[in-house]
Amino acid sequence: MSTLSSGVQRIALVVLLSWDSRTVLLDRHTGETGWWPMRLDVSRTGSYMGTVRRWLRQQPALPEVCLGYVTGYLAMTEDTAAGTVERGYRVVILKLTGSADAELLSPSARWCPIEQLGRAAFPQELGVLMEGYVNGWIPDGPINLDG
Repeated sequence: MSTLSSGVQRIALVVLLSWDSRTVLLDRHTGETGWWPMRLDVSRTGSYMGTVRRWLRQQPALPEVCLGYVTGYLAMTEDTAAGTVERGYRVVILKLTGSADAELLSPSARWCPIEQLGRAAFPQELGVLMEGYVNGWIPDGPINLDG
């Protein structure tokens, strides 16, 4: 993961919203208990959106996408075996214009109905964020997801 001179790891979380706005793509890595949006390390470009654009160019199986009007921000401090780690997440919503096979993006990915996101997904606020986005009660622009 990207670590800047300030010691903060920067991670883009790409939430792929299905063309019908009913499901989001989540992935589970080996050894993890929760489900995550697609995680991208920001170290190569230094830019969240630059990293997302580069990732999209590497996904020929995806139909065209539309960038969402809401961006979530989340900062966390986690204790690890190597010490305390600060992570800065940016949640970027991309709506697909057609259907896509989850396994083409990751062998462990699956489509999850928005109303079933609950606390099984990271960040925990993802379900509320996506319900508000799809139903229009979260205003456009940045939103802080820090609890």
